Amino acid sequence: MRTPRQRQSGVRQGRWKAWRRVGGLSAAATIFLLAAAPVVGQSAAIPGKKGAPVTIEASNGIEWRQDKKVYIARGNATVSRGTLILRAEVLTAYYRGKSSKGKALGGAMTKAGSNIYRVTAAGNVRITDGDKIITGGFGVYNLDTGVFVLTGGKIMMKTASQMITATGKLEYRSKEKTAIVEGNAVAIQDDKKVTADRFVATFQDGPDGKLQVKRVVAEGNVVITTKTELVSADRGVYDHQSGIAEMIGNVKLTRGDSQLNGDRAVVNLKTGVSQLLASRGGGRVRGLFIPGGATGGPGPKGLQLTPGGPLGGTSKKNKK
Repeated sequence: MRTPRQRQSGVRQGRWKAWRRVGGLSAAATIFLLAAAPVVGQSAAIPGKKGAPVTIEASNGIEWRQDKKVYIARGNATVSRGTLILRAEVLTAYYRGKSSKGKALGGAMTKAGSNIYRVTAAGNVRITDGDKIITGGFGVYNLDTGVFVLTGGKIMMKTASQMITATGKLEYRSKEKTAIVEGNAVAIQDDKKVTADRFVATFQDGPDGKLQVKRVVAEGNVVITTKTELVSADRGVYDHQSGIAEMIGNVKLTRGDSQLNGDRAVVNLKTGVSQLLASRGGGRVRGLFIPGGATGGPGPKGLQLTPGGPLGGTSKKNKK
């Protein structure tokens, strides 16, 4: 005759076996965690590798495929780890190691002993972490490296003071605080805008603890637009602390009706003073000034022609 404790243990084991049979489990060992109507959501708290636990939540259920070591969360799905929250219509989380025997409680998985190392997100992807917001149509998050890659949809990264958009790809490396942006890349801060085929932006924590741009390297069809001028070049390097952008290759600097052409330009976005420089190997710069144009006077204020060294240079008025 079994004791009360033995009978209770047998009941628990029976429940566990019955739960494993839910959905007609076969060799694929697929477990569907479906919430009863009305759907109130489900969650799974799972340890991440060498870090805070990873929590998965979803409105329409979490599917656990043990043979493939994957969780699939559908319907307003979220994966959270520390301050980071990843949202999408469908989230797929891949884990390592053997998952422990969790408990089915009200149709939700409450315990699992696995390490999630990769999450893919599809449909209205949105990542928030502190003052950062990153959006896209499809995303991949590598928990080992802390790297996000977003493609499709409206690709955007927004901080307290900057906004970056693209049509190709945005890769954010959280450990290095670096964003690699490709495809019609645009960066906006206050009244300044930078566009390029591709750029790499490095961030740092500002005095207020919020993320701010430290340096931007832009390549391909680079254009800097401010309230007073437009500068285009093949390549540009911007330093946030100094406020200086160095433009390199086929530089065109336009202010009002006047335009300067050269190989290099140094644009001070804080003072509004721009220098057009000849190439380091020598050469000439060219200025086209329109008398009585929008800038007024013989030349646009704040523009300087510098063929390699001291201020000065060659300029050419329009000829009729």
